[in-house]
Amino acid sequence: MNWFTWPMNPSVDCTLTHRTLFVGDDPLVLEDYSRKLHDDFMLETACGCKAGMATVHLLGPFAIVIAHMRMSALNGVEFLDRVHELTPHTVRILLVKSRDRKRARTAMNEGRVFRYLTTPCRKEVIVSAIRLGLARYRANVKAGELIREARERSLYPASNANTHSAIIGL
Repeated sequence: MNWFTWPMNPSVDCTLTHRTLFVGDDPLVLEDYSRKLHDDFMLETACGCKAGMATVHLLGPFAIVIAHMRMSALNGVEFLDRVHELTPHTVRILLVKSRDRKRARTAMNEGRVFRYLTTPCRKEVIVSAIRLGLARYRANVKAGELIREARERSLYPASNANTHSAIIGL
C-alpha cells in the first residue's frame, strides 16, 4: 500500500475521496500502474484479493477500485461484487485480457462493473477511464445524499429507495 491513507466517508467533499485502488496478483504490474499514474491520482495498490479486501476495510471507501479479472482467490468480477457490498458508491473497473472480454461485457451489462479495459492498455486509456469513473462516483454520492435527504423529509419512502438505487447503479 502507498500514498495517502486517511479514513474516508462518502458524504465528505468528493475532492478528498478521489482515491483509486488497484488490485491484482502481480506486484510488478501494480508497481507499474502506480508509477505511471501517481502524478495524476491518489493511488493505493493491493496484491491479491485478501489484501484488496483488507485495504477496502481499513482505508476505504475508494472512489474507484480497479481489479484484474484473473486473480488466484477470486476472479475480478467476484472481487468487485464484494467491494460493491461494502461500498456501494465505489465505481468498479475491470482489467481483462482479450480472452475474457465476453465475461467482462456480461458483467458490465449486468451493472456489476462500470467499465472494462483490455490489457495491456495505454496510460491515456486508463486515465480517461479513471476520470469518467470519478465523475460517476460524484454522481453516485450526490444521488445517495439526495435519497437520504428525501427520506429524512419523508418524501421518499424507504421501500422505494432500493428500487431507485438499483436503477442508478448504487
